[in-house]
Amino acid sequence: MELAHVFTRRAPQYLLMGLVFLLWENTVGALLGDYRFEVRRTLWGVAFYAALFFAFGILSEILNGIYSRLHPQRRWFGQHLIWILTLLILFLWGPLSTRVLDRLPSLGFGIFQLQHLIWIGAVIAAGWIVNLRLGALAQSGRLREGFAFTVAFLGSILYLIISLKIGNRFFQYEIFSLSFLALQPVFLAGSLLLAGILIRAFTAPRALRRALVAAPLALSLAAAGAWQVLDRPPAGTPQAGRDVSSRPNVLILLYDALRADHVGALNPGTESLTPNLDALAQRSKTYSNCYSTSSWTFPAITSLLTSRDAGSLGLLQPRPIPDSLTTMAEVLRRHGYFTAALSANQYVVSQNHFDQGFTHFEYLLAKGPLQLFTPMTLYLISGPKVLVELTYQMGFWVTSVFAADHRAMTREGIKYLDAAGSQPFFLYLHYIEPHAPYASVPFHGKILDIEQLKTQDSFYHRHTKKVDYRSSRDKVGSFQHQRYTESVRSIDGAAGAMLQALQERNLDRNTIVFVLSDHGEEFMEHGGWGHINTLFQELVHIPLIVYVPPDLDLTLHDAPGGASIMDLGPTILDMVGIPETIPHADGLSLLRPRLEDRLPRMMTEGKSGLWCSVIKDSCKLIVRHPNRGEKLDTLLFDLRTDPEEYVNLYAERPALAGSLAVHLQGAMEGAMVPNDRQTRRLSPQEIQRLRALGYSN
Repeated sequence: MELAHVFTRRAPQYLLMGLVFLLWENTVGALLGDYRFEVRRTLWGVAFYAALFFAFGILSEILNGIYSRLHPQRRWFGQHLIWILTLLILFLWGPLSTRVLDRLPSLGFGIFQLQHLIWIGAVIAAGWIVNLRLGALAQSGRLREGFAFTVAFLGSILYLIISLKIGNRFFQYEIFSLSFLALQPVFLAGSLLLAGILIRAFTAPRALRRALVAAPLALSLAAAGAWQVLDRPPAGTPQAGRDVSSRPNVLILLYDALRADHVGALNPGTESLTPNLDALAQRSKTYSNCYSTSSWTFPAITSLLTSRDAGSLGLLQPRPIPDSLTTMAEVLRRHGYFTAALSANQYVVSQNHFDQGFTHFEYLLAKGPLQLFTPMTLYLISGPKVLVELTYQMGFWVTSVFAADHRAMTREGIKYLDAAGSQPFFLYLHYIEPHAPYASVPFHGKILDIEQLKTQDSFYHRHTKKVDYRSSRDKVGSFQHQRYTESVRSIDGAAGAMLQALQERNLDRNTIVFVLSDHGEEFMEHGGWGHINTLFQELVHIPLIVYVPPDLDLTLHDAPGGASIMDLGPTILDMVGIPETIPHADGLSLLRPRLEDRLPRMMTEGKSGLWCSVIKDSCKLIVRHPNRGEKLDTLLFDLRTDPEEYVNLYAERPALAGSLAVHLQGAMEGAMVPNDRQTRRLSPQEIQRLRALGYSN
């Protein structure tokens, strides 16, 4: 009864703590450009933090009651506040211990569970020891309630907020770096100074409470308004020193996981998601029969930059590409081009040697968590996957949390248009959208959509539940697909912004623009979700739009057998007039007529084994080499009569399958030869980013 009475008396204090914590956290976020008073995020933040600190208050009073019973002689005025700080440290710093274990090899999940139990016990024990020590000081009269104690408590709260927000924003998973650790005294001193100024300026308790609410609101409004101006793409001015007599510029806009059937210009008669790309396509050459060389990023980008078949080179899994391979950027740079690349995909990084030939290569970092507390981060041990959906619905989860979004990519890309100066430029922008988890657009449905939460739970547990996903895929995949289409609309807006930037600088008269993707995405069409694991059309059929300024007087030819992502290198070198070729290139220039059809080939290595595919006319052969010595799985489809690839014709037409298989033999042998180069070991921060993108292994 005494505990309930004390908690009832202090409950408003805990609720106020939650509000003040949220407001100051959002103030730091606004100063960093990560908070703009988004309505859903703000309202859910108030509700969630109030409930959270209410729960913290209950836990604090329970710990307080136990402590008081065991140490009645050490009771003192601020012990419940120490327990609040203990709980904040427990949950805010808890994930840091996981990052330490991520650095150690081959640890099972049980080790993580034990480690978290040790962490919880250690933090509570530390809080207990601090209370015992401060209780002794209070009993002896050396610690009194007043200015110094209030500054220390408020300063500690501000320090937790400032250090973690800046750490997440700029250091992310490198929080144990010497530079970040060296900043901690600065953060602590600044927090104590700010707390002292506030408490000295507002001595009355009621005035201080009002200031703790009003000050962050005013700062947040000012910072958010400033970022509205600063975040706009840099305005362009017409550039002198370049004319059509110089070599043309080249801009590649690659949108990760963009399906060909989601680009309006390639699918007339359907509702268009891409008005900007459609407008570009009207004055461009479009290829409705373009294919990637794989169903995921690493091998596809290897093929894009080197014009080689990544599968036949044994480069289906991420590792540094050999220095012996020549990239088109290397050739362009040798001939005077300013070469730059920006990537938002964790696999397209310099550690994998994709920076070969680029004067400037940059992997753009994510902004990190929007809020320090979210439903999905309260679990010290990995919690239910449905909490990701709940976090998204509350407005706490968008693309910029786990990768640089299209706004950041476009803004930085425009800067490189200006950085090239009078040199012709080759600029490659690798956008992460519309890649999973399809969060480029904030959730805008109901306040809380219970049906979607239930569906997401079913979706995440699809491998453990007995569900006929062919019959129920519309319900299971519709929410995910809807978000995917919203992401497609987002990248169309990004394309429009880049094209406008070219026009503002008079660069559109001399810049060749390629728009494509590295692979597609599956939404239960064949019982799966995402990409990597199969080679069906939804994964390997990609868009290709090539804009050639009229003044360049270049004519691109059709590719009757199918264009390939490998063709960009030879095509670009031909278009800009460079006689040098990429050694041993498998790609063909689209500027030259095809004397004979080159058959599109694709390979991937997923959970179910090695997949290889080839297409001739409308016939598509897929051969799967299963793991563990199982027999081959052979699929044959007629894409003209069965574009969804549901009817396997192999039993009816084995001879046709055999004739197509000949075209796969050499590539499959290359893919199955053990590669001398070892897969690169990922750093803890890379592991975390890939998990956020949906890669579980």
